[in-house]
Amino acid sequence: MNTKAICPNCGAEGTAGRFCEYCGTKIPMPKPKRKKKSDSDSDEEKRIFEFQTSEEDAVQKMLYQLTEKENLPKDFFQNCKVDEVKPYYIPVYYYQCSFEAPWSCVKLVTREYEVYNRSTGRNEKKKTTERYPMNGVAMDSFTYITCAGRKEDLPKELYEFINTEMITKGASYYDNSKVRELTNEESAILVENGGFSHGLLWKQNCEGLLAARVRKTVRSQLPDRYEDLSYSYSYNNPSWDMILPFWVVYYSYKGKKFIFVTDGLVKTTRLNSPIDEKQASESETIKKDLAQKSSKSGWSIFYFILFSLATLITSVFLTEENVSLWCILLSIAFMLLTFINGSMTKKRLKEKKKAQAVQTKNQNETWLQRKEQLSFTLTHNGFGMTDSKTKELLSTIKREVERKDMSVDSKANCLWVKIITGIVLIIWGYCMIQAVGNIQNSREQEKIAEKTALEQAEQERLAERAAFEKAEQERKAAEAKQYEETEFLKRVEEVAATDLQKLALPFGIKEIIAVTSKDSTTYYFNNQGYLTDIDAYDGDITISYKFENEKLVSSEERDNNSNDIEYATYEEEIRKSYSDESRYYVDLYLCKDNEKMKITTLTYDRQGRMIQSAGLALFEYDNKNRAKEFTMEALERKYICFVLPVSMYTPYPLCTPLDMNGVNVIRHNGKISQITFNASNEKIVCYFKY
Repeated sequence: MNTKAICPNCGAEGTAGRFCEYCGTKIPMPKPKRKKKSDSDSDEEKRIFEFQTSEEDAVQKMLYQLTEKENLPKDFFQNCKVDEVKPYYIPVYYYQCSFEAPWSCVKLVTREYEVYNRSTGRNEKKKTTERYPMNGVAMDSFTYITCAGRKEDLPKELYEFINTEMITKGASYYDNSKVRELTNEESAILVENGGFSHGLLWKQNCEGLLAARVRKTVRSQLPDRYEDLSYSYSYNNPSWDMILPFWVVYYSYKGKKFIFVTDGLVKTTRLNSPIDEKQASESETIKKDLAQKSSKSGWSIFYFILFSLATLITSVFLTEENVSLWCILLSIAFMLLTFINGSMTKKRLKEKKKAQAVQTKNQNETWLQRKEQLSFTLTHNGFGMTDSKTKELLSTIKREVERKDMSVDSKANCLWVKIITGIVLIIWGYCMIQAVGNIQNSREQEKIAEKTALEQAEQERLAERAAFEKAEQERKAAEAKQYEETEFLKRVEEVAATDLQKLALPFGIKEIIAVTSKDSTTYYFNNQGYLTDIDAYDGDITISYKFENEKLVSSEERDNNSNDIEYATYEEEIRKSYSDESRYYVDLYLCKDNEKMKITTLTYDRQGRMIQSAGLALFEYDNKNRAKEFTMEALERKYICFVLPVSMYTPYPLCTPLDMNGVNVIRHNGKISQITFNASNEKIVCYFKY
């Protein structure tokens, strides 16, 4: 766009709408070149925002912002020249967008619970993560503007300025805009519409901003921990055509060109300025030095607090009664490290404060220098501004200089380090005094304990001697008792000389397992030595028998190849009395499936002891009511074996060795643990459990 025009008086070239620099005649605005108007693009339909400021306001804003720029050359204002100030009317699209974004996720909540651990006997804490579905709708509305002119029709800096700094600032203009036709002067500085559609510019410049805004709004509604997030969004973005004003100030410094861009309100700006490389390098060195000292002081504070806490923690252990030497040495080491790091922290805090003071002083001096240079320059160079604008800027600078606090504080506050060190030292000293006292008490208690141990050892020696004497007496009594039992066995027809013969009813037996190559039988006993259960297994069928009060009461037959179980009970019926009053007879019946079948006839004496089973076995009892021997009528001889009072009464009696010399007995801790013998051409192994 060309805003130059020819002076109608002298023919010199000048800027349209301004006074000629040679003859002072005002140069008229050229007639605008109009596009063919259509229904979708006409000046009458555009909302126009007028300039609220002058070009002097733009220059004033630029000069003020330059005084706030760091690393500006010291002679900048003496060598700065405002080359040109151009006004622009830029067509833009104004979007008033709103969206809705339904979302869903799974909220994660960690719960703690206690579980009893049988191995340790304590409750242990465990964690579990619970998941809860969540959903919601995120909504928001906002405004965007984007440049509708072609990029090549306006300065690059202005185009980028509109699509970056100004893109979210359209709302402040829309309320003050109005629909009207452009004047000739306004049309002269109007950039023509590039012919881009609303949708195309929205997709190029605003769609990404919308997606980011949706994502941010959705995440603001989510819980702290979640997973499986999903969302979608729909939006509505009606748009309007607007024309916004902009100022572009071209200025130079020592032949180098720079640009300043601002809107018609002179609120949002973009400024390019020269940089003094030497001054920038010095500032960067100061910043690096400050960053290095800040890092060192931060680590010093961390180690100081760490060792202070370590000292306090170890001090707690010093108060225990049995404090160890290692704990005392460790606590002393932590206290020394606390002192060392406290001193180092104070030193590095002072260094950091000095570096901050150097940076602040440098920033204040360069800031004041820029303000003073501009004030001095404005006294003889107004940069194209009127006297009133120049005085206004000078007044603003003067007030800022007067209000500016130029003082620099280089004294670091290290009082908190001293306070913490003092508190830790007091606590540590108190605990150390307690530790020394506990050590002295511990030594006295050790002496008392040593004396007590000697006295206890003497008492234990006397007790051992008494126990030995008692054991000796018991041994002699046992030998006498064994002698009596041996003499008793000698009184039977065949002398019982083996371990197997002496067993009768073993004292303390809990279980006997009789195993052959084909089957196995397990006998279970109560604390009184009476049979309670029998499990008989023959390879295909397992039969379990149950006894109560020395009588068979029930059985269960289980087929190992199927799940069938046959259950049976047993009953006894006493016969009528016979002439022999020393014994009575009982019939044993099997009850199964409503049928009753007689198994055998048992003979009991008047004391309730079984003395005969089916006329084949005759039992004899010793003076302790133990079944000691029985007679097999078929062999017409008497055998002594390890039968029980109800052995022959059971369906699976303990087997009887025919050859007593082939019996092998194994003992463990003085008790019989295993007996091996042959019976009925089978090798039988009996295991005893106590």
